[in-house]
Amino acid sequence: MERILIDIEATCWDGYHSNSEQEIIEIAGIKLNAFSETVDTFTSLVQPVINPVLSFYCKNLTQIRQSDIYAAPVFEEVYEDFMDWADINQDTYFVSWGDFDRNIFNIECERAGYFYGIDNHIDLRKKYAELKGVSERIGLQKALEFEELDFDGQAHRAYPDTYNMQKIYHKYLGDWTVQ
Repeated sequence: MERILIDIEATCWDGYHSNSEQEIIEIAGIKLNAFSETVDTFTSLVQPVINPVLSFYCKNLTQIRQSDIYAAPVFEEVYEDFMDWADINQDTYFVSWGDFDRNIFNIECERAGYFYGIDNHIDLRKKYAELKGVSERIGLQKALEFEELDFDGQAHRAYPDTYNMQKIYHKYLGDWTVQ
């Protein structure tokens, strides 16, 4: 069984925004084989089209520069690259910290007219909360602190978040069923 740990960053605002339609601005994945060994990684920025200018809040939170967003491919291009990379089959499961990543990916797929999004999904945050008896709203950084694990890299960036999620995934791999 193959797992793809995934994290997505999206357009965001501090408070009210007139259309509040979030779009993917970064996606990262770590592909694990049946033995939970890293096989490959994927990361890409994505140029939003509905809200092409990132809010000050979003740039500050993610440290993603507007110039990098302008130079990034649009979702349709990244989708094709990501799906080729993922090489999904019936035994592939996507793993994310919460449901947001699956939901925003599927929303983007629907907007772009793609039939296939993320179906087989494991909410690692929910699994972790059940295992540890903590709130299902626990953030990744708080869970790492709880486990006395360091957060490596820039928070609120897709690849570092995926990499750090992998630490918890591996630590408790034998303690939970992840199907």
